[in-house]
Amino acid sequence: MLHKQNKRRLFLEQLGKALVTPFIERRKHVPRTEPSAAVVKAIQSAGAPDQPEDPSTTATSPAQASKRNSCQFCPQKKDCKTHTVCCRCKKYICKGCALVYCPTCAY
Repeated sequence: MLHKQNKRRLFLEQLGKALVTPFIERRKHVPRTEPSAAVVKAIQSAGAPDQPEDPSTTATSPAQASKRNSCQFCPQKKDCKTHTVCCRCKKYICKGCALVYCPTCAY
């Protein structure tokens, strides 16, 4: 049974690579204008990750892993506990009360 599962996993890996390879090759050779090529090179040389940051981590940051407190915006009777702290005012804030901004607008 183990050998059968392994064959399926290998097949899925090969299938995934076969489906993605043409798009990867096409992206290597996309003609770019000089300004856009310069931006791409600047980003690559800065060592930026391929995917953008999670916008929720831009506006808030988790407190120490063991420290939890009630959300300071929810009613006390709701007793909504959270690890997340606002990076500006350091108040505890739950996911329901947090606002999500893109990294550009968060500053």
